[in-house]
Amino acid sequence: MSNASLLENNYYKWLKDDLTFKNIEDGYVSISTPFIDTNFDNINLYVRFLSKDKVEVSDFGYTIANLEDIGIHLDHRSKVAWRIYTNALNDFGITREV
Repeated sequence: MSNASLLENNYYKWLKDDLTFKNIEDGYVSISTPFIDTNFDNINLYVRFLSKDKVEVSDFGYTIANLEDIGIHLDHRSKVAWRIYTNALNDFGITREV
């Protein structure tokens, strides 16, 4: 097995072992990831099916609140931050619902 394949297999095993899926209320599934945020907490996502082929993914505003706590405001007050934010959303086909 090549080094690249070994690394890939180990990464997927680590990821699979450290992802936790749990059914919670209102049809959501909680996904706890091994990735950490600026507070050294695991990043959690919440997913629910809207239809057979459409899902909603949310963190219920945690990321934006965390950024605001450290002084980064994702609105028109900071043109650079707003541009980076909206470009990232557009690049991934994400819509923001407030």
